[in-house]
Amino acid sequence: MPVPDSSDSSAFESQAKSKLKQESTYTHRFAWFEELRFWLSVLIGFALMIGYKVIFSIRSTVIDIGVVGLVSLIVALMAGFPIHQAIVSFIRVLFESGGISQ
Repeated sequence: MPVPDSSDSSAFESQAKSKLKQESTYTHRFAWFEELRFWLSVLIGFALMIGYKVIFSIRSTVIDIGVVGLVSLIVALMAGFPIHQAIVSFIRVLFESGGISQ
């Protein structure tokens, strides 16, 4: 059985460190992109809700509450929340706005 010499192990270690550094840099860039995507989706969601309220400046109706709930669902999905958390957010908006009587 051949015995590995020290030059092979040091080359392997340097290669492993280089790969780890690349993964760390990629993860950092990806995390920054995810945060940017989250804030952009929140901004888009607020713009949609404000625009809807300005265009249809009427009392809260079932349609109004449903649109606000759907916008919150879309924003949660765009922000990367899992589908079950997005649906919980949608239901919470309906309860808080009075769309579902308790």
